[in-house]
Amino acid sequence: MSQLRYLPFVALLAVMCGQAHAGTAKTFDTTLLEVKSEDGAISVYGTGNGNVFSVDPAQTGLISDLLKYKDSGVPVHVTFEEKELDDETVSIVTGVKPLNKKEAAAYRDPLQGYSRKELRAIINQDEQTGIDPLRESDLFFPQSIGLDSTSVDGTANANGTYTPTAEEAAAMPPSYQEAIQSGYDPHVLSYAKVKSLFDGLTPLKHDSQCHQRAMVWAWNMYNRTNIEGQGLRSMKIMMFFTSKFQNTFKMKGFWGDKPYKWWYHTAPFVYGEDPQTGQVEEWVLDPEFVRAPRKTNDWTFLFMSENLSSVTTWRLSRDQAKCRSMTRYQDLKNQNSDWCMIRRYPMYYMQPNDVEAMDCNKDTDTRSGSWGNEKMITLNGKQVPKYPCFPRKLTSWNNEWVQGSLKNARTNATPR
Repeated sequence: MSQLRYLPFVALLAVMCGQAHAGTAKTFDTTLLEVKSEDGAISVYGTGNGNVFSVDPAQTGLISDLLKYKDSGVPVHVTFEEKELDDETVSIVTGVKPLNKKEAAAYRDPLQGYSRKELRAIINQDEQTGIDPLRESDLFFPQSIGLDSTSVDGTANANGTYTPTAEEAAAMPPSYQEAIQSGYDPHVLSYAKVKSLFDGLTPLKHDSQCHQRAMVWAWNMYNRTNIEGQGLRSMKIMMFFTSKFQNTFKMKGFWGDKPYKWWYHTAPFVYGEDPQTGQVEEWVLDPEFVRAPRKTNDWTFLFMSENLSSVTTWRLSRDQAKCRSMTRYQDLKNQNSDWCMIRRYPMYYMQPNDVEAMDCNKDTDTRSGSWGNEKMITLNGKQVPKYPCFPRKLTSWNNEWVQGSLKNARTNATPR
């Protein structure tokens, strides 16, 4: 990952995970993940925002404060301004200050999903009872209707699901098998249903975050689809632009070239029949940037190569643009060997920090904001990370945290 700087991906695409137009000074609350200097350009990443923001290198006091608040992990107010540079909108951090005591107590850190007060109660309970309420709560797994082992040939059912043959079932994408093993049971659809879902997705405001749009679309597909009395269980995919990619495809900035403007992009996807081969494939539904469902590798190729015309004449090949599949969010610690990395996950999770919480083992994993500072301490007689991540398993739209995420998404990603 890189820094708190932001730009749209390419002029053609407007904005992926951030604001699209220049305007007055803006603010948002966040926990800082990284502050980095590369070739004179200062950038920062924060929770709850997929953009990369710039910082004037001459603002040494501001940079010192950003580093201090990142290391401490305290939630902060970030103030930034948007300026135009060669038809691109650059977001420049102009100020940062910690939340006051009352604000900090109420702040629901996207990395953790709970306020500081709630976290203290959870940690105390965990230490006293040995039970982790973040993992034990809200365990609801709907029954599968996607596969029928008695089927003799692949058929598109009247309800829009697709029943693969036994051979097709054995060849289902690895991500489907992983979802089933984790307790999540996504539907398998006919291509006609996949196309119908895509065509029915409402265009949402450009100046919303990509994770907000993905959350709204996933909810709308669930809420508006009735498959034998159940809403559609879709998946999401998150693509991370690695340090290798960002530092290769640099962009012009006010203080020298800086790493590529985005650090991730996300969208819903579903499992559906390929009308050409009859095999079940992953179909990404991202109407902000494409006009039809795209297979995963075609979707990543769009952002990794096709839309780099404003950055460079050099392109990644299709093989290079095939992103490595992550098994855990913590795989992002090593970003120097791959151009991109992807993580697939159930529809209830909204942003990168939710995915980190999904994959978190608090007994061994340091939270991402403290990567590089993996100090261990002794607690209750065993070695644990000094800055642990906080696990969270989401399995229902009725979960309080999911409801909060959906409210945030629906507030910001409104119809155009």
